[in-house]
Amino acid sequence: AEILDEIIVRGITGSLRSLAMLRDRNTGKFSKKTIDSILMQVLTLLETDPDHVEKIRRALEKYELVDAYK
Repeated sequence: AEILDEIIVRGITGSLRSLAMLRDRNTGKFSKKTIDSILMQVLTLLETDPDHVEKIRRALEKYELVDAYK
């Protein structure tokens, strides 16, 4: 699970950086303020997604056996 966790975090990190630079392409500078804005937008989407509960159920189902083969 730890390796899978790291892979997903690195993917999110790259996507976050790419989106931040897309938004700040006119300045060409990395901005923590932009990152904070994106993260707030993501959190809002998570909290207001009408399918949130079903998506959580599917995610838990997908990772149900992740620790079974240690």
